[in-house]
Amino acid sequence: MSLKYVILTLINQAPSTGYEINKSFEKKIGYFWHASHQQVYQELAKLKKTEMLTCEHAPQTDKPDKKVYSITVKGRDELKKWLHQPLPDKKYKDILLVRLLSADLLPIDTLCEQIKETAEFEQRRLGEFLHIQKNCYSDEQKKHLSDLDKRLFINMKKGILLAEAEITWAKEALETLQS
Repeated sequence: MSLKYVILTLINQAPSTGYEINKSFEKKIGYFWHASHQQVYQELAKLKKTEMLTCEHAPQTDKPDKKVYSITVKGRDELKKWLHQPLPDKKYKDILLVRLLSADLLPIDTLCEQIKETAEFEQRRLGEFLHIQKNCYSDEQKKHLSDLDKRLFINMKKGILLAEAEITWAKEALETLQS
């Protein structure tokens, strides 16, 4: 999937600055889609050039003008077209699984350490998801979620399940390799 459609999706929800889009990546969608600040600004320039976005300058005191991007009819039509396309097959890549296949060239302790690092990373990620869930999706809060927040909640729940699965796999892999 192209970053173009992620940005069009975000701006379709509300006109945004590049800064606000980057914050959305950090706080709202970063657990299922990553883009660097540079990638976001490059894509914004392309989308503006292809007339899928417009840009208005909003004056600020003591700072340069903000650029506020809005989706155009052409951009919305492109997003709708993309949304109606069949989902592509998922391509899964995992460097650690490839390394497991070459484990005869790697000391078992090194391989186990890499698996532990993976589990630790997933444990941190799980902690972040659970923190978001506790602070943003209590039973009372879930009763009043907007449609967008419901969809973000569903995405976050998938992140929780995937992190838990990775942690479980890592524990089982370590037990198998160390027995």
